[in-house]
Amino acid sequence: MSGDKLGGSSAARELKRKGKRMGKLPVRMKAVVYALSPFQQKVMPGLWKDLPGKIHHKVSENWISTTLLLGPLVGVYT
Repeated sequence: MSGDKLGGSSAARELKRKGKRMGKLPVRMKAVVYALSPFQQKVMPGLWKDLPGKIHHKVSENWISTTLLLGPLVGVYT
């Protein structure tokens, strides 16, 4: 067998001789970068403002649902 890596077929030898390889076509890729504009960055600190107060409000508002969820769960695993 000859020493070429593409195999012994005549088509593969012909492609190797021309300097081409099967399945190795260059493809153009575009990079997409996501970023916040300076105007939108002013909104972000408001999400973290008064975080303990927001958590307390959610828990006190939904304590019945939380009890009905955690009660059986704790009962099963204790």
